[in-house]
Amino acid sequence: MCHRAATADLALSSHRLLVPERAAGQALDDWGCVTCHGPWEEHVERAKGSGPVPPGTYAPPSGLCLDCHPGPADLHRGVPEFRPDRRCDGCHRIHAPSPARAAPRASRDDRARRLGPFEISGFVEGGWQAVSVSGDGGTFAQDWTLSPGPRLRALRIEGRAEEEAPFDAFLVEAGGVGDPHTFANVEARREGLWRARAGYRRDESVFNAGALDPTESQRLHASDATRRSGWVDLHASPWGPQGPLLSVDASRGEKDGTFYATVPLDSPAFAATLGPAPNDTDETLRTVGGSARFEVADFSVFVREEVRWLDAAYDRNADGPSPGDPASTHTNRASFDSEVTQFPTTIVRVSRAFLDGDVRFDAGVRREEADGTGDFEETIQGFFAPGVPFTSTRDGRARFERERFGADAGIAVAITPEVEVAVRVEREEDDHDASDRIDAVLTVPPGPGIPTQLGDDTKTEAIRTRAQGEVRWRVSPALDLRAGWEATQQRIHLEGGTFAAPPVGPGTLSEKLEGSGPTAGITVRPARRLVVDVDARAFDGEAFTGKESEERYELRAKARWRPSRPLHLFAHGRVRRGEVDGFEEIVPTLPPPPQTTQRFDASSKVDDAGAGFVWVPAAPLSAGLSYLWRRTDLESDTVFPLGIDPLSPAVVEFEDTSHSVASSIGVGWSERLRTSGLFTFTRASGDASFRAQEIGGRLEWDVRRNLTAGLEARWFEFEPHDPNPQDGYDAWVALVFARLSL
Repeated sequence: MCHRAATADLALSSHRLLVPERAAGQALDDWGCVTCHGPWEEHVERAKGSGPVPPGTYAPPSGLCLDCHPGPADLHRGVPEFRPDRRCDGCHRIHAPSPARAAPRASRDDRARRLGPFEISGFVEGGWQAVSVSGDGGTFAQDWTLSPGPRLRALRIEGRAEEEAPFDAFLVEAGGVGDPHTFANVEARREGLWRARAGYRRDESVFNAGALDPTESQRLHASDATRRSGWVDLHASPWGPQGPLLSVDASRGEKDGTFYATVPLDSPAFAATLGPAPNDTDETLRTVGGSARFEVADFSVFVREEVRWLDAAYDRNADGPSPGDPASTHTNRASFDSEVTQFPTTIVRVSRAFLDGDVRFDAGVRREEADGTGDFEETIQGFFAPGVPFTSTRDGRARFERERFGADAGIAVAITPEVEVAVRVEREEDDHDASDRIDAVLTVPPGPGIPTQLGDDTKTEAIRTRAQGEVRWRVSPALDLRAGWEATQQRIHLEGGTFAAPPVGPGTLSEKLEGSGPTAGITVRPARRLVVDVDARAFDGEAFTGKESEERYELRAKARWRPSRPLHLFAHGRVRRGEVDGFEEIVPTLPPPPQTTQRFDASSKVDDAGAGFVWVPAAPLSAGLSYLWRRTDLESDTVFPLGIDPLSPAVVEFEDTSHSVASSIGVGWSERLRTSGLFTFTRASGDASFRAQEIGGRLEWDVRRNLTAGLEARWFEFEPHDPNPQDGYDAWVALVFARLSL
C-alpha cells in the first residue's frame, strides 16, 4: 500500500461512510479508493515507471463533491476566499479525521486570522441551558442526562503555517463543557513526517436513576458512574512518506461510581439474601503501546505491542433489615481489591497483492497473556430471629492466569474480471486457570464461631474455529450475485472442583458445538442511482454431543435511490428467526434430591422495516422523514440447578411491537436568519408498552459577519404503560447560545 497516511485518515473521517462494506480478503486500499477516485489501473501502471507519480494524477473527477454538497455558491456565501473555479480539495481536507464528537459547522462568515506564522480559523460556541422536568426526574436523567447551567458547546481552532514554523498545522477542539459528556483534543503535525495528538474525555451515566433514592424499596441493578480517560499518541515517518510509519501511544482511564446488588449470606446453619446494597467502585486502566507499518518484499506489515494494567476496588457500607428480624437492622461492611496485569499483547498482520491485483492475501496473529489477584473481606452483623444476633466474617483470596492466541488468513482471487472467490479461516485458543478460597466464620452468641472453607480450582480450555467462503459474480453492470458457506466449531474442556462441606468434585466437562450454513446475496441496479441489496444467511448447529440443536436464519434487504440530486430515498427490512430445541440432561446435585434434570428451549423472532427520504433542494432548505417498525417475540423454557437447590422451571415470554417516526426540516428565511425543527414519535405495545415523543426547534441569526446568536428549545414526553407507569415524565429544555467565528 502506497498511501498509508491517507488511508488511516480516511478510516477516521466522515467520508468513510462512502466506502462500501468489504468482504473477506479485501483491504481498504484495494476497495475504497475507487469509490471517489475511479479505476486505479492506469495510476498503478504509471507508479511502476521511474520516479514518483506526480500529485493529482489520480484525483477524483471534477464535480464529484457536488453529488452530496450541491450549491457551492450558497454554501460559501460570505466567504471571501471562495472561487467558483477552484477545486474543493484546494481548501478542504477530504481525508481529514472527523472530531471525536460532531461539532456545529463554522459560520459562513469565517475569516482567516494570523497568529504568528499561522493562519487560523475556527469558532467557539457557548450558551446557557434551562431544564424543567415534571414527573420522574431520575428516569429523565437516565434517558437524556441533560442538566441546567452554562456550557461550552464547541470550540474548534485550526491553524496552517504560512511561514517557517516547528509544525505545519495544528488543531484544538473541545465540547460538552457543562454537559455530562465532555471532550478536548489537540493535534499538531508536520506533513509527511509526524503527527502528535492528545485528548481527554469525561462521561457521566446513570441507570434506573429514580431507584438510587435510598427511600425506594427497589434498588436492584441501579447504578451511577463517572468515566474519565486521557490519551496521547505520536505517529512518525522518520524516513519520509515512503518509509516505515511508527507510532507510540499511552492512555489512562478511570471509573468511579455506585451500583446496587443483592448480597448472599451462606453458612452451614443459615442461608439468606440481603440487599440491595450500595457498592462503591473505583477502577483504573492504564495502557502503553507502540506499532509499526512497513513494507517487506512487497508485503505490507503491521506490528503492535501493548501492555495493560487494571486496578479495581469495591467497597460496601450498607445497613438494612435483618433477614430473621425485619424490625432490627443489619450492617454490611465489605471490601474487594484486585490487580490485573496484562502482559504484552502482540499483534502482527501482513497483506499483499499478486498478479497485478488479481490475488489479494492477508493474515494475522494475536497473542496475549494476563494474570490477576484479588483479596476480599466482609463482615455482616444482624439477627437470625428476634433476640438471636449473629456475626458473619469472610476472608477470601483469588487468582487467575489466562493465555489467548488467535490467527486468521484470507485470500481473494479474481478468476475472471467478473468472478471473484474469497476464503477466510480463523482460529482462537483460550486457556484459563482460576482458583479462589474463602474462609468464613459464623458466630451466634454465646456459642463459638462455626468455620467454613469455600473455594474452587478450575481450568478451562476453549478452541474456536471458523471458516467462510464466498463467490462474487458481476453478471452485468446492473446485476451482482453472491453465494457462500460458513462453518463454526467450538470445543470447551473444563476441569476442576468445588471445595465445600461436603465437597463436590473434582470433575471434568467437555462440550462440542458445531454448525454451518449457506449465505447468498444479490445486488440489482435497475436504474441510474438506484441500488437494491438482498442478503440471506442460515445456520444449523448441534451442541452437547447432539443433545441440543440450534437453527437460525436472517434475511436482509435495503434499497437506495437518488432520482435527482436534491432527493435521496431509502428503505430497508430484516427478518430474523432463531430456535434452540431438545437440550435435556440429568445432572447430579447434593441431596435432596440426588439428581435433577436441566433443560433449555428457546425461540426468537425479530422483524424490522423502515423507509424515508432526505430532500435538499438548495441550502439551507432541507427536509427529511423516516419511519421504522419493529416486532420482537421471545420465548424460553429453562430449568438449571444452582448450587444445592435446583431452580424452579422458568417460562419466559416477551412480545413487543414498536413504531417510530422521525422528521426534520430546515429553512433559510434570509441570508442572516435560519430555522430548523425536528419531531420524533415512538409507540410500543406488548409487554413493554410506552409512548415517547420529542419536538424541537432551532433559530439562528447572524448578528454580524462573525457572530451568530440563536435559541434551541426541546420538549420531551415519556409515558410508560407497563410495568411502571409512575416512571413517566415530560420536560422542557431551552438553550440560548452564541457562536463567534475567528
